[in-house]
Amino acid sequence: MEPHAPSAYERLHGKKMGQDFLCGIEQLADAGLRITLKIDTLFPEMDDTEEDIEFLLKAARSAGAQAVTMSYVFLRQSFKKRLIGVPLLRDSFIEMNEYQPIASGKGYSLPLAKKKVRLAIMAKIASDIGYQVISTCSCKNRVEGEFEGIPLRPDCHFHDRWY
Repeated sequence: MEPHAPSAYERLHGKKMGQDFLCGIEQLADAGLRITLKIDTLFPEMDDTEEDIEFLLKAARSAGAQAVTMSYVFLRQSFKKRLIGVPLLRDSFIEMNEYQPIASGKGYSLPLAKKKVRLAIMAKIASDIGYQVISTCSCKNRVEGEFEGIPLRPDCHFHDRWY
């Protein structure tokens, strides 16, 4: 959705650009860097299906990602009002009906109870695939508490500390 952003394939595998090469996860991992995949922001009922998450996590893991952080979209009231009419986003916005606090204010997101369940499922998938560190952003996704048996850390800036 970002103008001129590399495709998912290019982010994973890199891209030759004339004389230059745009590094992807593979090249960075081959150079010895620890790679964190950031899945942010997830839209409920759009890109958070188990099949989509598993496909993405497997592709990034095989390219060399070792950690993942996942976060649901959080919309300010005025932004939600502007986008509610976009047909592609309608089902997702219907699900985002809980007004929640974040570090910088309040906005609409997937209800916390549903968010916990869905993030726990995604964390289990990531753990089964072999990710070493799994987290979510606690400044946006208030998921305090434990996810029994699932290695999900409710912090968003762990990647500066986990190596």
